[in-house]
Amino acid sequence: MKYFFAILIITFCLSLEGQTTFNKRYHLDHPAVILTSLHVTDSCYYSTGIIADSIPPYNTGLLFSKFDLSGQPLFINTLTHTQKTYEVWRPKIKSTSDEEFVVAGYSINYQLGRQEAFLLKLNAFGDTISSNTFLSPYFPNQDFIRTIGFHSFNGGYLLGGNVANDVSNNGFVLYAKNDSVLWKKVYGSNSYSDPVYKISSKLKKIIIGGKQDRRCWLFQIDSLGNKEWEYRTPFSAYYGPAYDMVLEEDGSIIVSSKVGEDYSGQIRYDACVFKLDSNRNKVWETVFDEGLTSTVYHFSNIMESNDKGYILAGQVGDTTFLPGEYIRRGLIAKVSNQGEKIWYRPYEIIPTGAGRHEVFDMKPTPDGGILLCGEARD
Repeated sequence: MKYFFAILIITFCLSLEGQTTFNKRYHLDHPAVILTSLHVTDSCYYSTGIIADSIPPYNTGLLFSKFDLSGQPLFINTLTHTQKTYEVWRPKIKSTSDEEFVVAGYSINYQLGRQEAFLLKLNAFGDTISSNTFLSPYFPNQDFIRTIGFHSFNGGYLLGGNVANDVSNNGFVLYAKNDSVLWKKVYGSNSYSDPVYKISSKLKKIIIGGKQDRRCWLFQIDSLGNKEWEYRTPFSAYYGPAYDMVLEEDGSIIVSSKVGEDYSGQIRYDACVFKLDSNRNKVWETVFDEGLTSTVYHFSNIMESNDKGYILAGQVGDTTFLPGEYIRRGLIAKVSNQGEKIWYRPYEIIPTGAGRHEVFDMKPTPDGGILLCGEARD
């Protein structure tokens, strides 16, 4: 079966003031395209994403694009290689100035027979200024490496994700500065899959979010990568990763995730958000049990709203269609700063029984709205 990928960008307003809103799909002259990350300015929007070929081996490449404030494409640039993929599924684009950007991801290098994490510096037109690659701490015995989290810190960059040894997948974080790796650490155990999903910092505190087996996992590291504390959700429930988080001035952490139950051997989830105080005590948790429990129901993004609440975005699966049909809708919701549900909006751009929609990134806009990007597939 042939699948068609489309691009989705949405803006919507959070106030009653007049704002430009739009809802667009883009093909950008490629058979398969997804926008995965956004950078917002007063005059335009930048985005990175993934393109894929329509013939085997379906190699993926990097997409860099610029849009005006009404969502019209101004230009696109791509980075591809016949012997190498470029994967930027989760790491978010960083701006170093008006003229330069930094992008992180991972590659499958067929020419060298290995996998690599990478850090690219791009100019404002998406041309490569410099490129650095990083290998798994277990290389050459194991080369598997996936970059998921990405964060700028103290003049350098923290990359995180998961690497594989002979027993399991573990989380890793490395710190690169001035084209050199200053340190590289592996976290987790040899019994579980422990990927790192999110890296954040505030007041010089670095917080890492991930998953350890069936538990949502958070820990703090110092500037050398040494672990200072860690938190796991109770083993009595099935939690997803700490996909994203907001760090508050008082040391509290608001985490977007998912929580589920075992249904005859299959874990089905509801999207959730919870708050920890500065001592990692759970203050509140809000579960969106809207009757759409599925394996893919989660909040992968969270941001603070201008009224001190929280906007959440992700994906929800819906199995209420005819037998054999299964749709994945995008998901946007809002809670108050006390965790009270304010609104909840699944969205579906391609109305079929087998569509796939997901929000990959969202950013506030200067006029008080929100820009979102992701995938709409039929």
